[in-house]
Parts: sequence; structure tokens; C-alpha cells
Amino acid sequence: MGDYKVIIDFDLCTGCGECKAVCPSEVYDDPVNGKTVVAREDDCVGCQACVSACPEEAITIEDA
Repeated sequence: MGDYKVIIDFDLCTGCGECKAVCPSEVYDDPVNGKTVVAREDDCVGCQACVSACPEEAITIEDA
């Protein structure tokens, strides 16, 4: 696990929590100041569920 970089475009992120709801690895924490928090990036398995779930298209996953 963990060779992925989770990138959130904070200009687009609304903190809706959809990414947290679908993430099987619990990478995200509750939003802070209206923006999603990547808390456990090393746990990311690169499944891209959060990318698909984000209504604002604010998340990308890249190979680290």
C-alpha cells in the first residue's frame, strides 16, 4: 500500500465528504474549514473510488 499521491484542488473542494464515505482505506478525515483532509495518504491503495465519487472533480490520484 501507499505509493500514491492524493491531490485535492482546494479551489474546487466543497468538503461534502463523498470521498471519505467511499474510501475503503479511510484516507480522509472530516473536513476542516470546509475542505476535505487527507489524513492517511500512505494507506491509499489507488482504487480511485474517491475520484469517481467527487461531484466537484477536485481529487486526483497519482503514482508517488
